[in-house]
Amino acid sequence: MGMAEAATNKGFLGWVEKTGNRLPDPVFLFFYLIIALMAISQIAAWTSFSAPHPTQVTDGGTPLVIESASLFSAENIQRLWVDMPKTFTHFHPLGYVLVVMLGAGVAERSGLFSSAIRAAVRNAPKFL
Repeated sequence: MGMAEAATNKGFLGWVEKTGNRLPDPVFLFFYLIIALMAISQIAAWTSFSAPHPTQVTDGGTPLVIESASLFSAENIQRLWVDMPKTFTHFHPLGYVLVVMLGAGVAERSGLFSSAIRAAVRNAPKFL
């Protein structure tokens, strides 16, 4: 191990790099966070958790109370699937981003990017 490598692996930035390398793929991070959110919503529904709305009031002038709802309920799962096409069609950048990310992921995993870069470098003039 060289002197430069030893210097980069020490200190706060070395810790950040080691911690970042241990994290799973972002897709799995989002999946785990979604599962955690669904579990929290179920626990909140079981305990009948409620909170006052910060700005809305009822006709009587009291703060509007929002009751927690389970994301596992049949109504919420049905709403997820029924409203999904509307979500995709009304938020236009989402479609483009998903298609580009899917294409880039397939190209990366299949080796297209690495072989294209190798071919471009191989055909480059020697003086570059």
